[in-house]
Amino acid sequence: MKIQKNNPVLNPSRAEFNQHLKPCPFCGKKARLTNRLADSYTVECTSCLGQNEGDTIGGDGVVADHRIAMADAVEQWNTRA
Repeated sequence: MKIQKNNPVLNPSRAEFNQHLKPCPFCGKKARLTNRLADSYTVECTSCLGQNEGDTIGGDGVVADHRIAMADAVEQWNTRA
């Protein structure tokens, strides 16, 4: 998923990120992107609660940084071994 800072058209929302998540590698159920900590996003299974945390938000926490952190969490979840 391509993310560009300062371009709202190419900066998807959390709901749009959720559409790109692969099923849980442990049980095959649906996953979702959550904001567990103020500065990071986690992808977790809605059934077995398997999870993967993305990188933390750097800088001043601007919206683009949140979207980059969401993209990172989704990418890590979708490319897990």
